[in-house]
Amino acid sequence: MKRIILFTLLGLLLAGGYFVNRQQAIQHLRAEYARLQTEKSSLQQKAAEVAELAQRYRAETNIAAFTEALYGCARTSGIRDHEVVTTRASVAQQSRGRRGRDQGVALQMSRMEVSLSGDFRQVAQYVDQVQKLDPYKRISQLTLTPGERKLNATLMIDLFSIGEPHAR
Repeated sequence: MKRIILFTLLGLLLAGGYFVNRQQAIQHLRAEYARLQTEKSSLQQKAAEVAELAQRYRAETNIAAFTEALYGCARTSGIRDHEVVTTRASVAQQSRGRRGRDQGVALQMSRMEVSLSGDFRQVAQYVDQVQKLDPYKRISQLTLTPGERKLNATLMIDLFSIGEPHAR
């Protein structure tokens, strides 16, 4: 009889130890699950922010569309002699992240040289329309020279975009 009681108590003690161990494991898994849910929601929020920034600050310049817009400005302002030459220059401003990792090119620049001729009002209207086209451009140089019956203008336009690694 003593053996039965002893084995029963020993069995209850082992079952109690197993139960306590399982409860601790379950609590640990629940804490891990809560941490992962928090991390998941944080990553989803960051992904939404990246998507919004990618829409606001585009990753790549659409040079063809901007060139077409320049020709459209020339048509609406009445300029017939209009030429656009595109060169691409990348401004490599690398920033270092934590632990020395490269975070990529910070800025890309595409330069366009625009030559046109027309009367003063047409050139002024063209420049005004170009200034309203794209918020990520800069007219870096504007040269006006008088011609025989028309005003000749040369513009240097720089288009900016963030580099590819930042767009991901």
